[in-house]
Amino acid sequence: MGRTAKVEDAVVEQAAVEDAVVKQDAEPQKKGEKLIRFKIPLGSADKDRADVFVAVNGKSYLIKRGVPTELPESVVEVLENAEAQREYAIEIEESARYKE
Repeated sequence: MGRTAKVEDAVVEQAAVEDAVVKQDAEPQKKGEKLIRFKIPLGSADKDRADVFVAVNGKSYLIKRGVPTELPESVVEVLENAEAQREYAIEIEESARYKE
């Protein structure tokens, strides 16, 4: 198998993956998952005013800041974990700064 054949196979494989992703996004929300009303606060910086992208198990969400939204429990968990990780990173950064 030559280099051209490998590239063509990779392109065909990528197209199949993209088709699968489109089908997954078209599927309805997982049955039985509880919806939670959640609001991502607006910030003062430009990056803290942008919409927030979250993906869970192949399903994508683009969430507007400052707008209460009904979200699946798994998405809320991802957002809460991200915030906890952000707070931890700030703590580590500050403790390193004071040691210098």
